[in-house]
Amino acid sequence: MPEKVVVAMSGGVDSSVAALLMQQQGYEVVGVTMKLYNLEGSELPANYQGCCTLDDVEDARSVCRRLGIPHYVLNTQREFQSQVVDYFTSEYQLGRTPHPCIACNDKIKFSHLMERAAVLEADYIATGHYARIISNKLQPTNYKLVKGKDSNKDQSYFLYTLTQKQLSKTLFPLGELTKPEVRKLARKFGLKNAEKKIDEFKTGEVLVTDMTTPDWEPIMKKAAAIVTNEGGMPCHAAIVSREMGTPCIVGTTNATEVLKDGQIVNVDANHGAVYDGKLEITEKKEEVSTVVHSDIITATQIKVLCDLPAFAEKIAKTRADGVGLVRIEIMIAIGGIHPAEFTREDKDEDYITLLMDGMRGIAQAFSGKPVWVRTSDIRTDEYRNLKGGDKEPHETDPMLGWHAIRRGLDEPRILKAEFTAVKRLHEEGLTNIGIMLPFVIRANEVRQANEIMHKVGLIPH
Repeated sequence: MPEKVVVAMSGGVDSSVAALLMQQQGYEVVGVTMKLYNLEGSELPANYQGCCTLDDVEDARSVCRRLGIPHYVLNTQREFQSQVVDYFTSEYQLGRTPHPCIACNDKIKFSHLMERAAVLEADYIATGHYARIISNKLQPTNYKLVKGKDSNKDQSYFLYTLTQKQLSKTLFPLGELTKPEVRKLARKFGLKNAEKKIDEFKTGEVLVTDMTTPDWEPIMKKAAAIVTNEGGMPCHAAIVSREMGTPCIVGTTNATEVLKDGQIVNVDANHGAVYDGKLEITEKKEEVSTVVHSDIITATQIKVLCDLPAFAEKIAKTRADGVGLVRIEIMIAIGGIHPAEFTREDKDEDYITLLMDGMRGIAQAFSGKPVWVRTSDIRTDEYRNLKGGDKEPHETDPMLGWHAIRRGLDEPRILKAEFTAVKRLHEEGLTNIGIMLPFVIRANEVRQANEIMHKVGLIPH
């Protein structure tokens, strides 16, 4: 029978990956979230960056559901008030500077949680702290608390009050990992909060991350520049930033380690350089048109890729011969709801409206020219941050898995809604919109899609 471990889950990515790793190591895992205070999100300051809100509890529950493990919420409001909040205020009144997080770890997250873990007959508790516990082989009962591998995230100093007994019953699965490695694991296994801090991203900031995926595009639109660890010229960040006209450097390998939150930098994407501090540019920059017109008639038509309706008019000024590809996944990401969730909630009409609003702007900007819209091609690992995305199945290789036209035919309500959106735009006079089916590998897939198109009154020609 496997040993049981209670994982303290805050709703953040660290504790979520801690639960994942404990499960992978063969433990019977139980997720526990402590409710420390009773505040609605609307009652918190706009710049609040703490933990333990009701949204955090729901995020923790969602991850546990994803991992298939039980989840409990422990009401520790009374203990938190008396042992952390009251202590904090009394220390200030005495002229001393308290550290509430140390008190919380000491009195709540370990002492109180260990008592509850014993009730659940657990052998250990585990947390998402970046710290390690080592013991001497000659003295196996002598435990030492040491720093975590990631020096930027080391949290061992928060835990100095832990006793030998507590250390013997505690596991720190993230101790040998760095924060980027933790986020990469969260993405790989489709955990909802893999990029939780992305919600705090503000317009005009520089986006620094391992890599981007299509569901990031609403955030990318806010960025003054984008810098990634991974990728090359054909990667997602490079393609989308070119369309948006946003400076972008990809494939740096270590941007997330070198650059820090709040650091002021200048990004020179032309030369692939990031400069620390604010640079004063004294040279006057001349206005240079990026639109090049030519009267040369080529045998091959030149079409553009256009996914963002807000940029359609600007792109249309290039006098391109049309749009060769519109990926509706970008409109879906901006909407914030997974297509499957629309159908689960019987809100097919809302999905149709979302798509029509996005496609309409592009079709109007390229009036009289073909605009080829591809039906949804949503891999199971790419859109987990959307509402309902946590219900997506886990696949070992999503690129080869359940997506493209095969998924559309398996979930015909989604495909029908997409065809209906195009039909209604045709009825508005935007007949320049054509349909493209993604990743067709069998003639029968075209026949089945054709049947659905006829059912909604959209006749291929």
